[in-house]
Amino acid sequence: MDMKMSERKRKILRALAQENIKTNEPVSSQVLAERYFEDMSSATIRNELAAMEEQGVISKTHTSSGRVPTALGFQLFIDEILPYCRPTEKELRQLRSRVQGKTQEMENIVLKTAEALSDACDLPSVVLSGISPNALVESVNIFPIGESDCFVVVKTSEGYIKDIATSATAQSAQACASASAYLTKTLYQKPLYKISKEQIANEFNSFKEIVSMLFKVIEKQSATQIQTSGHSKLLSNQIDQQSAKAFLDLIDNKSKLREIVEQNKTESVSVQVTQVNGADCAVVTCNTHDKTGTPLSIAVMGPARMDYEKAIKAVLGISKILDEGKNE
Repeated sequence: MDMKMSERKRKILRALAQENIKTNEPVSSQVLAERYFEDMSSATIRNELAAMEEQGVISKTHTSSGRVPTALGFQLFIDEILPYCRPTEKELRQLRSRVQGKTQEMENIVLKTAEALSDACDLPSVVLSGISPNALVESVNIFPIGESDCFVVVKTSEGYIKDIATSATAQSAQACASASAYLTKTLYQKPLYKISKEQIANEFNSFKEIVSMLFKVIEKQSATQIQTSGHSKLLSNQIDQQSAKAFLDLIDNKSKLREIVEQNKTESVSVQVTQVNGADCAVVTCNTHDKTGTPLSIAVMGPARMDYEKAIKAVLGISKILDEGKNE
């Protein structure tokens, strides 16, 4: 986020955010002068705080002379620290110990990942598993592997959808190859949610059985699983009752959770501070894969004054560990 601020203002904002995260209290110019800036007077800091308040970066509370970062202020603070938040080797070893014992079963992997992530940063976590409906089709390949079975492989922009499907009648290698070529050409770069079974079946009347198998596999394998963990950890973050209710309502709203987490389209960590259900909410997300190659989107969420360094390191670390696992 590009916003013109002097280096002195940036330093004061960093100190203000760090102190507010640590104490959960509004921060005064006197506290900043005593704890962070021995070479800067309280009056100078107070003037800079007043200027930042006019920019909408911080706000003054009604209960004291202290100030707290706004959502904009926290976003600026995140942009400052994000390039330097990387887990150390010691922190990676600790994270690995948290995710040990994962099984090959997708449900267990997703659950254990959510639990490990929540424990690592003491915040509620969300893990999305599977190909999303927005994934774009890149190719379709269908291979006969028995009298009536076919192996269906759909390559998408997010990974592979693949499974064995059964046809009512035997399918020849030539029919499967022809159908694969036509389906690849027709569905290329189309999002999964826009593909109509009826339209495709009508267009390729001679391949109705193969089209039916294709859709069985897509419907079975592309359903996104959502796993959450650590709801009670909101209480340890000392948030007010109204905000706690807003977060719990969000965690129960699976479609809204998916919408928020899927906003990050990159493989890099993303941190967004926004209002959700009337509360300032921060969401740290990263996209990776499990050991089977299935796409995972992992996230932690909490109040805008969360410990960002801890959360970012946990998300990056577990993402790295999962990504390493797919090569084992």
